[in-house]
Amino acid sequence: MDTPNSVLRRELKIDAAPAPTPSVRTGELDPLVRAGLLHGAEELIWKRRGASHRAVVMPGGALQLADGRVFESPSGAARALAGYQGNGWRN
Repeated sequence: MDTPNSVLRRELKIDAAPAPTPSVRTGELDPLVRAGLLHGAEELIWKRRGASHRAVVMPGGALQLADGRVFESPSGAARALAGYQGNGWRN
């Protein structure tokens, strides 16, 4: 069924609005992803006090934890897992 809007779009040769592109969260690991040293969907494991914590590298260099939370830095992810401030690059 035509609507006034669809008729105008067709007559004026205006395409429908493009679908929004999904945003990629950029993180501190992005330079390593761009250099090919890390890859999107690569899993990183942090072993701490007898537990193994897993995070997946996202295409833009952010880290996604197993519970779905996303962090732009290894330190942010480590802080969320450990419960206190720390250097995620060193831990």
